[in-house]
Amino acid sequence: MFSENRDNDRNKYDDILMDFSLHSDIDIDKNTFLAIEDIDNRQWICYSSYTGTYTIKPFGHITADMIYECLSRLKNDVHHNKLMEWYDEIGFEYDAETGEKDAEFLKPYILQLQDVILNLGKYRKDPAKAEMKATLLEVWKIYRNAKHFSTWKDIINLSEDTEENHKKKLGIYTQEDIEDIKKIVKVNHASAIELNNNMYNIHIKKFFCFCDYVTFYDNNNVPLIGRGYIARTPGDMFAADLYHVLVSGLAGTPRLCPRCGHIFYPNNKSKYCDDCKKDSPSIRNEKRRQSVRYYHKKVYDKITQSKKYDDNFRNAFMNESNYYWDIVQGKEVIVNPLYKERIKTETQYKKWLEKKLISL
Repeated sequence: MFSENRDNDRNKYDDILMDFSLHSDIDIDKNTFLAIEDIDNRQWICYSSYTGTYTIKPFGHITADMIYECLSRLKNDVHHNKLMEWYDEIGFEYDAETGEKDAEFLKPYILQLQDVILNLGKYRKDPAKAEMKATLLEVWKIYRNAKHFSTWKDIINLSEDTEENHKKKLGIYTQEDIEDIKKIVKVNHASAIELNNNMYNIHIKKFFCFCDYVTFYDNNNVPLIGRGYIARTPGDMFAADLYHVLVSGLAGTPRLCPRCGHIFYPNNKSKYCDDCKKDSPSIRNEKRRQSVRYYHKKVYDKITQSKKYDDNFRNAFMNESNYYWDIVQGKEVIVNPLYKERIKTETQYKKWLEKKLISL
């Protein structure tokens, strides 16, 4: 049960884990940990019996991690290669083709969830707070199984089955066909609800075992009480964490990373998610390439490197380009009748540079 590197004695959390194991189908190994829901401090405390160590995850972070994993399965995602490397490290058996298709199918739904999360402040300002909380609870019910990618895809397929979809398949249809279609759609919707509920029940019973409240201690050794779970991965708490994001309102304020488009909960004033922030040279290069003055430099470099153009040609370009740039920045300029009067905005200036680059 204990790691070779662990030299401290068994403690009360080890005993709790052992007790949970006896009441569930989960054997305690190096992947098993105790997850404590610390409502007072709005965080998960994860205790690994194998190493005797604790990990803190603020509410909302598990939800963001699961969204990250789903979107990163797409080949064109900024973090795709990193996710694949992580899968290899943990020995995860991943079917790239199926994973890509599932992620592509689920992407719009995940983005809808991100949009709801990012606009929770607006939702909660609604004067009808009880109705809004009920609405968010329904959203939670829809997304609580999003961790289970393939099954969640089946739930969506069944729940979105409509008469119109069946009519398109049949083409010309009779009244008898319509009645059959209605029966099929009704059955599929019922199946979707049943599958959704079954998945959640399996999630609760199989992946972690809910227990009575447990006592734990904060940094000041003050005793607190919270619910405990036995888990194999942080994703096993996804449904409970998503509840705090959508319904209880105990998660922090999220942001959307402008580089990768993933939601994240910042620990500071960072504009980018942790993974993008680690790749700061790439961010700087991307910003530079997006800058209109980057195109100015490309034109300048092409003129300089070419034997076709002399210094007078290069200086003429520099003067004209800088003239437009000053206008774009709102600076006062001495009007030059030789230059184009229509260039007033950064977009117009960029188009002029792009055409200039092509013409060289």
